[in-house]
Amino acid sequence: MTEIADPPSPIRDQPLPLVEHYDGNIDLTDSVELSVSLDRIVNHGGTVVLDMTTVEFLSTSALSLLSRFGRSRRRSGLVTRVAAGPRLRRSLEISGVTDWISAADHSV
Repeated sequence: MTEIADPPSPIRDQPLPLVEHYDGNIDLTDSVELSVSLDRIVNHGGTVVLDMTTVEFLSTSALSLLSRFGRSRRRSGLVTRVAAGPRLRRSLEISGVTDWISAADHSV
């Protein structure tokens, strides 16, 4: 008897989204920690969501890290999203981070 295998499922074969939560102020002193966090997840095969709904401030070094992270994932064909409040979202837009990472406005 011949068994019929299930056809590949695009949904079943996709990695689950990964959500990383950040909060508070991410200034120059926190950039090393942010860099380590982003390096750990940069090659995750599924969608990555950066939950920054409780982040109040991002330093220019943090914005640069996010831009580099998003650019690397986009060039690999991977999806990255960031959830942020209106003020932080504006900073992400002005700095060019949203050229690489889709931003959604989520007020706390």
